[in-house]
Amino acid sequence: MDGIAINSNLLIPETQLEWIIARSSGPGGQNVNKVNSKVTLRWQAEGNPLLDDRTQQRLRALVGSRWLQDGSILITSQTSRDQATNKRLCKERLRQWILQAMQPVIPRRPTRPTHGSVRRRLQNKQRQADKKSGRSTPRWEG
Repeated sequence: MDGIAINSNLLIPETQLEWIIARSSGPGGQNVNKVNSKVTLRWQAEGNPLLDDRTQQRLRALVGSRWLQDGSILITSQTSRDQATNKRLCKERLRQWILQAMQPVIPRRPTRPTHGSVRRRLQNKQRQADKKSGRSTPRWEG
């Protein structure tokens, strides 16, 4: 498979993915100074014909600061010593974000509190007020 299969209908081709390989600062001991295992994935999301405008907006909100000014997404992985594993982790993270952005937003339906919950809240409030008023110093009338 060339690219990232998001779902059965959507495939990001490998030609749209830009990979940057560097030395990792993660685990590996002295081997970390010799092996390029850190992987950075850059993908141009803004204006991409694979995603509709609503999905792009949700994706932008979802990835936050990883969305760059030029409209691309930057994902970095250096958790593993293995370059291939880090590459797979970057692909999977991008796939999960896109799947999450493609989910339709279900609007919250406002609900009203039940009569029982209102009654319990007011009873607790009165109990607290009685407790606090009992702590005050008694008024001296003379």
